[in-house]
Amino acid sequence: KVHVRGIEKLPENQKCLFVSNHISNFDPLISEWAFRPYDFSFIVKNSLMKVPFVKKALHKDLHLPLDRENNRQGLEVVLKSIKLIKEDKRSIYVYPEGTRAKDGVLAELHSGTFKIAEKSKAPIVVITVINTEAIRKRWLFKSTNVYLDVAAVLNYEDYKDLQTTELS
Repeated sequence: KVHVRGIEKLPENQKCLFVSNHISNFDPLISEWAFRPYDFSFIVKNSLMKVPFVKKALHKDLHLPLDRENNRQGLEVVLKSIKLIKEDKRSIYVYPEGTRAKDGVLAELHSGTFKIAEKSKAPIVVITVINTEAIRKRWLFKSTNVYLDVAAVLNYEDYKDLQTTELS
Protein backbone atom coordinates (compact mmCIF):
# COMPACT_ATOMS: atom_id res chain seq x y z
CA LYS A 1 0.00 0.00 0.00
CA VAL A 2 1.57 3.22 -1.16
CA HIS A 3 0.86 6.37 0.82
CA VAL A 4 1.90 9.67 -0.76
CA ARG A 5 1.99 12.64 1.58
CA GLY A 6 2.55 16.27 0.66
CA ILE A 7 1.64 15.91 -3.01
CA GLU A 8 -0.12 19.27 -2.82
CA LYS A 9 3.35 20.88 -2.56
CA LEU A 10 4.29 19.82 -6.10
CA PRO A 11 4.44 22.59 -8.70
CA GLU A 12 1.84 22.32 -11.41
CA ASN A 13 2.75 22.50 -15.10
CA GLN A 14 6.46 22.82 -14.41
CA LYS A 15 9.29 20.35 -14.93
CA CYS A 16 11.35 19.67 -11.79
CA LEU A 17 14.33 17.82 -10.42
CA PHE A 18 13.07 15.09 -8.08
CA VAL A 19 15.67 13.94 -5.52
CA SER A 20 15.11 11.07 -3.13
CA ASN A 21 16.77 8.72 -0.72
CA HIS A 22 17.21 5.18 -2.05
CA ILE A 23 16.78 2.13 0.18
CA SER A 24 15.39 -0.63 -2.04
CA ASN A 25 15.19 -1.87 -5.62
CA PHE A 26 11.46 -1.15 -5.36
CA ASP A 27 12.00 2.61 -4.96
CA PRO A 28 11.97 3.47 -8.69
CA LEU A 29 8.91 1.32 -9.43
CA ILE A 30 6.92 2.79 -6.58
CA SER A 31 8.05 6.35 -7.30
CA GLU A 32 7.19 6.00 -10.96
CA TRP A 33 3.72 4.76 -10.08
CA ALA A 34 3.08 7.36 -7.35
CA PHE A 35 4.27 10.34 -9.40
CA ARG A 36 3.20 9.14 -12.85
CA PRO A 37 1.38 12.38 -13.79
CA TYR A 38 4.69 14.25 -13.55
CA ASP A 39 6.27 12.63 -16.60
CA PHE A 40 9.88 12.16 -15.49
CA SER A 41 13.00 10.30 -16.52
CA PHE A 42 15.23 8.52 -14.06
CA ILE A 43 18.98 8.72 -14.10
CA VAL A 44 19.81 5.02 -13.79
CA LYS A 45 23.00 3.06 -13.34
CA ASN A 46 24.51 1.87 -16.59
CA SER A 47 24.48 -1.83 -15.61
CA LEU A 48 20.67 -1.90 -15.89
CA MET A 49 21.09 -1.46 -19.63
CA LYS A 50 22.53 -5.00 -19.82
CA VAL A 51 19.23 -6.59 -18.74
CA PRO A 52 17.31 -7.16 -22.03
CA PHE A 53 13.69 -6.47 -21.02
CA VAL A 54 14.73 -3.68 -18.65
CA LYS A 55 16.88 -1.99 -21.32
CA LYS A 56 13.94 -1.77 -23.72
CA ALA A 57 11.64 -0.25 -21.08
CA LEU A 58 14.30 2.23 -19.96
CA HIS A 59 14.94 3.49 -23.50
CA LYS A 60 11.22 3.75 -24.22
CA ASP A 61 10.68 5.97 -21.19
CA LEU A 62 13.74 8.17 -21.89
CA HIS A 63 15.59 7.11 -18.75
CA LEU A 64 19.22 8.19 -18.79
CA PRO A 65 21.92 5.57 -18.10
CA LEU A 66 24.91 6.80 -16.10
CA ASP A 67 28.36 5.18 -16.17
CA ARG A 68 29.75 6.11 -12.75
CA GLU A 69 33.31 5.38 -13.88
CA ASN A 70 33.19 7.76 -16.86
CA ASN A 71 33.12 11.46 -15.90
CA ARG A 72 32.66 12.60 -19.51
CA GLN A 73 29.59 10.41 -19.92
CA GLY A 74 28.31 11.68 -16.56
CA LEU A 75 28.56 15.24 -17.85
CA GLU A 76 26.61 14.23 -20.96
CA VAL A 77 23.82 12.84 -18.77
CA VAL A 78 23.72 16.08 -16.76
CA LEU A 79 23.55 18.12 -19.98
CA LYS A 80 20.76 15.91 -21.42
CA SER A 81 18.86 16.26 -18.15
CA ILE A 82 19.17 20.04 -18.22
CA LYS A 83 17.96 20.09 -21.83
CA LEU A 84 14.93 17.88 -21.07
CA ILE A 85 13.85 20.20 -18.25
CA LYS A 86 14.55 23.45 -20.10
CA GLU A 87 12.65 22.26 -23.18
CA ASP A 88 9.75 21.33 -20.87
CA LYS A 89 9.87 17.70 -22.04
CA ARG A 90 10.54 15.75 -18.83
CA SER A 91 11.23 16.15 -15.16
CA ILE A 92 14.29 14.28 -13.88
CA TYR A 93 14.24 11.87 -10.94
CA VAL A 94 17.55 10.99 -9.32
CA TYR A 95 18.96 9.33 -6.24
CA PRO A 96 21.83 11.69 -5.36
CA GLU A 97 23.42 9.22 -2.94
CA GLY A 98 24.45 7.25 -6.02
CA THR A 99 23.49 3.87 -4.55
CA ARG A 100 21.06 2.24 -2.18
CA ALA A 101 21.49 2.89 1.53
CA LYS A 102 20.41 -0.53 2.72
CA ASP A 103 20.85 0.45 6.36
CA GLY A 104 18.52 3.42 5.92
CA VAL A 105 21.20 5.97 6.81
CA LEU A 106 21.41 8.78 4.27
CA ALA A 107 24.83 8.82 2.60
CA GLU A 108 26.63 11.89 1.30
CA LEU A 109 24.86 13.35 -1.73
CA HIS A 110 26.71 13.87 -5.00
CA SER A 111 26.73 17.61 -5.59
CA GLY A 112 26.84 17.18 -9.38
CA THR A 113 23.19 16.15 -9.23
CA PHE A 114 22.26 19.67 -8.27
CA LYS A 115 23.95 21.13 -11.38
CA ILE A 116 20.85 19.92 -13.19
CA ALA A 117 18.61 22.16 -11.09
CA GLU A 118 21.06 25.05 -11.03
CA LYS A 119 21.49 25.21 -14.81
CA SER A 120 17.85 24.56 -15.67
CA LYS A 121 16.54 26.79 -12.84
CA ALA A 122 14.09 24.03 -12.02
CA PRO A 123 12.39 23.51 -8.68
CA ILE A 124 13.93 20.76 -6.57
CA VAL A 125 11.39 18.33 -5.15
CA VAL A 126 12.77 16.48 -2.13
CA ILE A 127 11.15 13.05 -1.65
CA THR A 128 11.59 10.79 1.35
CA VAL A 129 11.00 7.07 0.78
CA ILE A 130 10.11 5.02 3.84
CA ASN A 131 9.75 1.24 4.30
CA THR A 132 10.30 -0.05 0.75
CA GLU A 133 13.00 -2.39 2.06
CA ALA A 134 10.28 -4.34 3.90
CA ILE A 135 8.48 -5.30 0.67
CA ARG A 136 10.97 -8.00 -0.26
CA LYS A 137 10.66 -9.70 3.11
CA ARG A 138 6.86 -9.66 3.26
CA TRP A 139 5.38 -9.60 -0.24
CA LEU A 140 4.26 -13.24 -0.26
CA PHE A 141 2.59 -13.05 3.12
CA LYS A 142 1.05 -9.63 3.62
CA SER A 143 0.93 -6.12 2.27
CA THR A 144 3.48 -3.52 3.27
CA ASN A 145 2.78 0.12 3.95
CA VAL A 146 5.20 2.29 2.00
CA TYR A 147 5.40 6.06 2.39
CA LEU A 148 6.55 8.66 -0.09
CA ASP A 149 6.74 12.08 1.50
CA VAL A 150 7.18 15.26 -0.47
CA ALA A 151 9.41 16.78 2.19
CA ALA A 152 10.12 20.09 0.46
CA VAL A 153 10.02 21.95 -2.81
CA LEU A 154 12.86 24.39 -3.34
CA ASN A 155 12.22 26.95 -6.04
CA TYR A 156 15.13 28.46 -7.92
CA GLU A 157 14.89 31.64 -5.84
CA ASP A 158 15.39 29.53 -2.69
CA TYR A 159 18.72 28.08 -3.78
CA LYS A 160 20.13 30.34 -6.52
CA ASP A 161 22.83 31.81 -4.25
CA LEU A 162 24.05 28.41 -2.99
CA GLN A 163 26.91 26.39 -4.42
CA THR A 164 25.94 22.85 -5.42
CA THR A 165 28.08 21.49 -2.57
CA GLU A 166 26.12 23.60 -0.10
CA LEU A 167 22.85 22.56 -1.67
CA SER A 168 23.69 18.87 -1.43
